[in-house]
Amino acid sequence: MNESDSTRKHSISILRFLTGCGLFFLVILIILAVGEIDSIQSDVQLFKFLLTALLIVLLVAIYIIMTLMINKRIWRLIRQAEKIGEKRDYSEVLDTDGPFREINVLADAYNRLLNQINHSLQKQKQFNHDVSHELKTPITVLKAQLQLSKEQFGDQPDAMRNITVIDRQVNRMDLLVQRLLELSRLEQGQVFDHTESVDLTAVIESICEDFVIVKERSDLFALTLEPVTITANNSLIHTMLRNLIENAVKYSPEESQVEIALYRSEADVCVVITDHGIGMSNESIPHVFDLFYRAEEARSTEGFGLGLTLVDRIAGVYHGHVEVESTEGEGSTFTVILPDS
Repeated sequence: MNESDSTRKHSISILRFLTGCGLFFLVILIILAVGEIDSIQSDVQLFKFLLTALLIVLLVAIYIIMTLMINKRIWRLIRQAEKIGEKRDYSEVLDTDGPFREINVLADAYNRLLNQINHSLQKQKQFNHDVSHELKTPITVLKAQLQLSKEQFGDQPDAMRNITVIDRQVNRMDLLVQRLLELSRLEQGQVFDHTESVDLTAVIESICEDFVIVKERSDLFALTLEPVTITANNSLIHTMLRNLIENAVKYSPEESQVEIALYRSEADVCVVITDHGIGMSNESIPHVFDLFYRAEEARSTEGFGLGLTLVDRIAGVYHGHVEVESTEGEGSTFTVILPDS
């Protein structure tokens, strides 16, 4: 039970208690009124008691109705706020058209805050997009010049060592720019419209085969793959799964295996990737999908803190999500859950 359900049930319990108290007082007053009739035989006295009882019941009823109306209004705003958070669309606003002025003023203040957040995010997205495009040209030039330098100084070991270092850093910068561009397209809604039937089994096997060749280890992966096909953009799905598998390989000891499972679960498709590497602390787990975030445990390895952000964004494009379980020093498990299509 979440906090919202608990609060709602608590409010209903209070309302039931107050209703019971009102009925109880009504019964007592009626009994007293009847007693007064027997002892005093006064119609005026009976009218006073009945009027008092009616007033109490009316006040309780008004309190209950007002509380229900306020709760309904507040819960509607809470649901709207939760949807905005889930979709990460801060351009939406809360409904300010309600019967209670104070609540409307609060909703309006929240909308102004949402507008400021949305404005800041749009500026950040535009900055990432512009910087990525501006960096593409000089990096392309650098790579071309490096290729010429390798041809000119191939017989000079000292020069080649320096060129190799520069080449490695340029490639890292090129990868960073590619990731930023991919993220920029996703965040600006420039999602690839082209969809097709994607064989997830084949995609995973292809990615794993690449790493097996690079690492020269035929036992690098333990695969348990069911035949699963979804309708999606092949490039996006490939990027998402490659980033997850690359992370698992990167943070695993040389002798360990990366376990990958693919299966259907009710109306969902699940991809589970488990490594036995450095793992993460409980403090790091909630932030692994944040832009440019790198856990303290991962600072000694190369990376930009963009791979998992892309994974999370791509899963969101297809109305899915990613779950994380990790124990520091033992390994991590990432589970991608996508609606079966």
